[in-house]
Amino acid sequence: MKLWIDDLRPAPEGYRQVYTVEEAIYEIMRYEREQDWAMREYILGHKNYEQTAEYYNTFTITEISCDNDLGEGNAEGYKLLDWLEITGQNKYPIHSHTDNAVASMRMKATIQKNDWKEVL
Repeated sequence: MKLWIDDLRPAPEGYRQVYTVEEAIYEIMRYEREQDWAMREYILGHKNYEQTAEYYNTFTITEISCDNDLGEGNAEGYKLLDWLEITGQNKYPIHSHTDNAVASMRMKATIQKNDWKEVL
């Protein structure tokens, strides 16, 4: 899944749109839980390798594309990157599609500091 976080611009085809940092965190955690469940089912012998791999891949996040300015009263997009950093969620390619130059620099600095893959 490709995750698109933006309160104004519609998600490109093939992306799952959320509008706030809170919704993004929920989706990331949900996908992580589904992957954990798939591995549990495999380890317990309830699913074979092929079934597990197919299910696991269904719940794989392949990109996170994040705006910064997500509407009045909502956390700014860079807070998602802070959460990813604090929780050690460092496996997702990140794209910053914000028009806010200062926030863009901040997001790119976080991506580089953590040696995350940046999607251009």
